[in-house]
Amino acid sequence: MKKFNKIIIIFDLDGVLINTIKLMELAWSEVQKTQNIKQSFSNYKKYIGLPFNTILKKLKISKNHKKIYEIYNKTSIRNEKIIKLYPGVKKILLKLNLKGYKTAIVTSKEKSRAQRILKRFKIPINNINCPNKKYRGKPFPDQIFRAIKKSRIKTVKAIYIGDMHVDYETSKNSKIDFIFAKYGYESRLKTYKNTINTFYQIPKILERLN
Repeated sequence: MKKFNKIIIIFDLDGVLINTIKLMELAWSEVQKTQNIKQSFSNYKKYIGLPFNTILKKLKISKNHKKIYEIYNKTSIRNEKIIKLYPGVKKILLKLNLKGYKTAIVTSKEKSRAQRILKRFKIPINNINCPNKKYRGKPFPDQIFRAIKKSRIKTVKAIYIGDMHVDYETSKNSKIDFIFAKYGYESRLKTYKNTINTFYQIPKILERLN
């Protein structure tokens, strides 16, 4: 594989680098129990990748967003030990770094939580981008553009790797290539041009795209 100095690979976090599905289900169960919410986790799962308040709106939950988020977040933090790193993540990221690729993360997760998880698993990515007042969440392109800008390279090709259809929409809105992580959380039947079944397949598909 050639060395590419002007390509940035942008990763989604949940469902691509880390497996948090059990943690999400646990946190949502706590929300259901304490807030008397009937919407099932299977319905919640359809919208993973969107900002949390957007998911609540999609589920037609119109009240107590702040309290719901507080319960969901506290439960998630308390049980972070059940998060798993997908096989091959560290090995392939090291390989990509050695080949000269820039790497970044675009996620809907709160930044402090994302940073803590990355530190725990020693994931070597410092370019982390999360929704805030200045940068809208998925499917808007704001965070992708921010990640590219932070890479500090003038001429750049960007590729986004995600596991949900909203990630594809984000890449499309950003006008960049997309790789679909089939091993992630998307349950709807969709066909994508570039698909990986494991993290180990990333270098091979990058060779084809480049």
